[in-house]
Amino acid sequence: MSTARQMLVALGAAALVALAGCTGGGAAVGGAASSTDQAATSALTSTSTPPASQPGTSSSTRPGTPSATTPTIPAGPTATVAVHASISDPALGHVITVRQVQRGWPWPQGETVAAGLFELVAVQMTWQAGTAYTASLSPDMFTLGSGSRLPNLVDPVINATLVADSLPILPASLPYGKTATGWLVFKIEPIGAKKLSLIYTRPKTVVTGGETIPSKTFTAPLG
Repeated sequence: MSTARQMLVALGAAALVALAGCTGGGAAVGGAASSTDQAATSALTSTSTPPASQPGTSSSTRPGTPSATTPTIPAGPTATVAVHASISDPALGHVITVRQVQRGWPWPQGETVAAGLFELVAVQMTWQAGTAYTASLSPDMFTLGSGSRLPNLVDPVINATLVADSLPILPASLPYGKTATGWLVFKIEPIGAKKLSLIYTRPKTVVTGGETIPSKTFTAPLG
């Protein structure tokens, strides 16, 4: 082979080696770029996926939030006194017997003004409505005497409390010939009055035949 031909063969071989080197480098670069894209895609997928919910935990739970408190049940009376007093209405035949007096019942929450001015007193009575006429007994016929200028009226403000304590309230109307035992609560002043009395006022009553029985007040000291 001539020298010139040998040089052409050597140059062709060198070109093939260079071309092979360029092709291998391109494949490496392409492979690295492909690995980088996969890592970026993996990272994006990881950050966009919401965290799994923890078992037993609600998003609405607020640790440290106090629960609603149960209202305090009012305490009972400050004193209970047994009483033996009675009132008889000879015209209508009613008989009212007082059995107990409970002093100092607490006022419900929110009754701050009343609690500072008045005392709640519960009186247990037995009513026996007469049979001479069809006349009934009702709470509005009763007041408590305490030395106050105005009459101390019945107040139902703690009736529900008494009923819850198994202390029945006397009926709104007791028909003639019937008997009932129960309680009436009075709002009195002054607070802590030393002497109390039950006052029963018989209303003016017109009976069959046109006869009129006049109004009359009866009083029984309660000690």
